[in-house]
Amino acid sequence: MENEVLLAQIAKEIYPFTPKVIVQDNNIYLLNAKLFCKVEFLEDDYIIRNEEFDLTVWGDSRDEAEEAFAFAFDALYKNFVFEKDENLTEQARVLKNKLNHLVYKIARANEN
Repeated sequence: MENEVLLAQIAKEIYPFTPKVIVQDNNIYLLNAKLFCKVEFLEDDYIIRNEEFDLTVWGDSRDEAEEAFAFAFDALYKNFVFEKDENLTEQARVLKNKLNHLVYKIARANEN
């Protein structure tokens, strides 16, 4: 019975999403650690959630949801890390610090 449940989960591709590299457009975010994300399949959508950064995205397929996650992570990173501290709340500065510690390098896809 337990094996049947596991096979059903794999069939729906709801195993965790744990990227150590996130690619969005030409940006390649290299992470210090894998980012744990829960994957669910609800109402014909794949939903990816990361509680640490409060990111939730969805798509018709797992690939589409992973692409949406990369887009959301890229936006989150740019909106917080590149903002001056004096323009951020204390909570936002904590988030910025967590992002800075998670990402150790941003490479460009077109670099050799």
